[in-house]
Amino acid sequence: MNPSTTSITTTGTGLGAVTDGHTGWDCPTGASLIARVTGPGPGRLPAHHGCIYVCLDHRAQAEARIAAAGHTPDTDPAPHGHRWNPWPCGHITTYGTDGPQLAEVLTIPAEQTPADRIRNITARHLNATAGPWGTYDDGSGRIDVAAGMEHTGHGYRCRREIAQTIDGPTDNDPAHETWTEDQDLAQSARDAEFIAQARVDVPWLLEQLAAVTRQRDVLAEQLHAWEGRP
Repeated sequence: MNPSTTSITTTGTGLGAVTDGHTGWDCPTGASLIARVTGPGPGRLPAHHGCIYVCLDHRAQAEARIAAAGHTPDTDPAPHGHRWNPWPCGHITTYGTDGPQLAEVLTIPAEQTPADRIRNITARHLNATAGPWGTYDDGSGRIDVAAGMEHTGHGYRCRREIAQTIDGPTDNDPAHETWTEDQDLAQSARDAEFIAQARVDVPWLLEQLAAVTRQRDVLAEQLHAWEGRP
């Protein structure tokens, strides 16, 4: 198969024209699915304008691009021949005189998909200072968040300071107008705890999500195999 590319090429003319391109994302996984670009047809059946060859992880992203282009995504398992020798994930094929314009639109990223957001969350988690993080309240109205914190009885030692809450932070929430100083400090303590615990909560959640995703992929492959039985 041709390598992934964002260039667009068209062969043939008129209704018989076929346009090929690529979404531009970098994915070494072969396409196990075909996300078809469909729309209203001249009769009861929908018209098929093209497709994006895609893997399970990029399915939502492909469908988001098709929807953003004003069409309806219709995703099915790729034919058996494609599974043995799969097209590159992200390959675009469109048909007819409007094919080049549609292919151009499909190369434009849609709004961030869930898979994109998970990848971005993972990157932020990996780039942040290693945990665990802890909090320290010295009674001054400010609470410290630091990595590798060890309370000494007279303060703390740490590997790296992360953040510090503000004494008397700006708070324009009408529900807090009657708060006392103690209530305000208690909220700052809860916010600091949320920041510190995120260092272990986020990777734990990512691990749980990865486990569920693996189970989904196994079940999807089993379903594809069952659907392909003679």
